[in-house]
Amino acid sequence: MTTVEEILGGLNLDNLPSRLFFYGLFEGSTGTYEDECARNIKGILSKVSGAEGPDDKIMKGVYYVSEKYGKHEWFNADRCTPLYYWIGDKLSQSSRYGSSFPDIMSLICEELRNSYAAHGCRITCSTIGRNIMGSRKVIYDYPLDNGTIQGQLLIDESLCNEKYRSYVQVIAAAYNIISNDCTTNVDEYCKNFKGQYGENSHWEVSKSDCKLTKTSKPVTSMDVQVSLEGQGPKGTISSPENSNNITTTVISSILPITIGLPFAAFMLYKVQL
Repeated sequence: MTTVEEILGGLNLDNLPSRLFFYGLFEGSTGTYEDECARNIKGILSKVSGAEGPDDKIMKGVYYVSEKYGKHEWFNADRCTPLYYWIGDKLSQSSRYGSSFPDIMSLICEELRNSYAAHGCRITCSTIGRNIMGSRKVIYDYPLDNGTIQGQLLIDESLCNEKYRSYVQVIAAAYNIISNDCTTNVDEYCKNFKGQYGENSHWEVSKSDCKLTKTSKPVTSMDVQVSLEGQGPKGTISSPENSNNITTTVISSILPITIGLPFAAFMLYKVQL
């Protein structure tokens, strides 16, 4: 599956809100603050990584979040969800975790939720594989980053171009993969997804303005395969109209059902760094 990073090659990805406010902070952390949650996550990773020990970079990200919550610098702020997706992305790129990936991520998710629920952690936990994890992360990042990506790719007030269309096709593919998975998966995430978009929702990209559109067409394995091959599902829920307005505020992703909704429907919160 073509990744967002591959499509957006040449852009300054560090300017994307998801990286400015979340992933970049985890990535650049030099923290060492280790509360009970961090120790437990370290233990979970150590059981699988063996003598090599857990990835130091991953633990630095965990320490960063642990310190912010531990010192009460964040109030009612969900940083568990972006940390969860960031860790999942890191682990999915490593061969050392193999078939244990779903169980590891489920344990990490439960640890984050149990430790930081009182601080605003509203993470939705599931036992899922790498592919579903990757698609859920794409959907999580999309409403955060789409406005900035539009601003960098759509020039001269154009509504669409090939590079932006390719990006939106990856988003549509992720939605369709999740919709297909949720036909049999009954976890909390899928219940929220189906409650928001209905059963068997299918996502397409309009040729004229690159907007996402939801239809009621059942998703088939062929639809998913076509999307994965980069062809994109054919023909038109609109992409967020105000998604280029992210500055010192970002879209609240604390509610499990906030999966690609129009931006006006989201609550805004001040980023607490």
